[in-house]
Amino acid sequence: METFLGIDLGTQQLKAVLTDENLNIVCIEVINYDNELPEFKTVGGVHRAGETVTAPVLMWIKALDNLLHRLKLNGIEFSSIKAISGAAQQHGSVFWKHGAEQILKTLNFRETLFNQLQNSFATNDCPIWMDASTTSECKILEDSCGGPMELAMRTGSVGCERFTGPQIFKKYRKERHIYDSTEHISLISSFLCSVFCGCYASVDFGDASGTNLFNIATFKWDDHCVNVCGKDLRSKLGDCVPSTTSIGFIADYFVKRYGFSPACSVIVFTGDNHSSLAVLCQNSDCLGISLGTSDTLFFWLHEPVPIPSGHVFCNPLQQDAYMGLICFRNGDGTRTNIRTLCGCKTWYEFELLVAETPPGNNGFIGIYFDELETSCSIKPGYYRFNVDGKLLQSFASNVEARAILEHQCLSKRMSLENVCLTDEMKHIQVTGGASENSALVQILSDVFNLPVYKIKTAHSAALGGCARAIMFESKNFNFHSGNYAELVALPRAFAVEIYNTMICRYKELIKLFNVDQPL
Repeated sequence: METFLGIDLGTQQLKAVLTDENLNIVCIEVINYDNELPEFKTVGGVHRAGETVTAPVLMWIKALDNLLHRLKLNGIEFSSIKAISGAAQQHGSVFWKHGAEQILKTLNFRETLFNQLQNSFATNDCPIWMDASTTSECKILEDSCGGPMELAMRTGSVGCERFTGPQIFKKYRKERHIYDSTEHISLISSFLCSVFCGCYASVDFGDASGTNLFNIATFKWDDHCVNVCGKDLRSKLGDCVPSTTSIGFIADYFVKRYGFSPACSVIVFTGDNHSSLAVLCQNSDCLGISLGTSDTLFFWLHEPVPIPSGHVFCNPLQQDAYMGLICFRNGDGTRTNIRTLCGCKTWYEFELLVAETPPGNNGFIGIYFDELETSCSIKPGYYRFNVDGKLLQSFASNVEARAILEHQCLSKRMSLENVCLTDEMKHIQVTGGASENSALVQILSDVFNLPVYKIKTAHSAALGGCARAIMFESKNFNFHSGNYAELVALPRAFAVEIYNTMICRYKELIKLFNVDQPL
């Protein structure tokens, strides 16, 4: 049996998913950094120093050693793996020291990667997506382009503190010795791909479009933005390639150490959100929703029109298409806080509470923000309204339980309608821990009037790596041939009608206030 390997270098874990040619899962392995690599002293996979958040690159390398060793112990036939691809947390950067590529090309298969790559980096502390220390760099970059929306027109996003460009710019301005010692800068996805290839791997268009450095109209590094962020930066970044590109074959190191076939193709790695798109949202009639710590909408775009509350990236599945992404900070954390407020210890108890009230919540509407939301300018807080629009101090527990879920689903529909795409959607695919919440997915189905399918593994980015590897090897691959998703909710006509009316009220309540005009 031919198999396909997907790897995902996440914030807290390194994950591997092995599938057959129909995307049926054969094996899953996970390395948790905090628990299994305590010597790096990370909390949640990161090191924090105020707004500066980094992760040790050597921890990721040791995790890869351990992951592959565990797969070998579990009897995985590496020789059956026809192709490999993968993903990584977006926006982070890895600074390779001068001479590092030569080390990659001459790895000794008898030694671990960790032992051989110790001195390959200009800094071991990699800026990651959680870093918020580059506000001044973002401002300089935006101003140089004529303003935030002008930068968004070029790169798909306004200046974002976590994006790679501002992070590199900070290194250039404040840690010049690191910048000058750097031969090559990888995104985390292309770093991982480089290890498997045994040479510096190109950045794919998808992940490149999350840097504030890549022009999403020309599919090239934007000369102006690159020049602002560092001297000779263009030469350190290397080239970008379409997200469907084969980088070549797996490095000889992995053939000799683990038994990979020398004919195993390596398909360029991409960002975790892009990789998730490959299984959540394969075409323009599908809406992908990740329900986790933060909730994220994934959808196709035909033109690179800026989304004020989101991002536009290059589409990893089709070179002439784009990918829209809207992130909601108040996701699982807010759901959990309301569950606790309702006196429920488990999600099962919470779902029973939700079931006590009907769709539409008898006219009660809640708006819940623990922190400032990216999709609207509303002061954090919990706002509760009765059927007459009067602000209340509290709800009954069963009303509260339904209100948080209806609010989150209505907010997602409102954000998507602002991009004018809802008429194209035919179904929703969900992933993430909260996709197990049957009450939540049913409300999603009713609010959007669409059937909802659930990805059977929480590791959608790694599974997306498998899908992209299969797509490269089999151009006629049918996503529906696998059993990786199951139908979990169908819209109910009576509830759809209720929510079509309710969203009008919801939008009016949202318009009532913003951060400058709190209730």
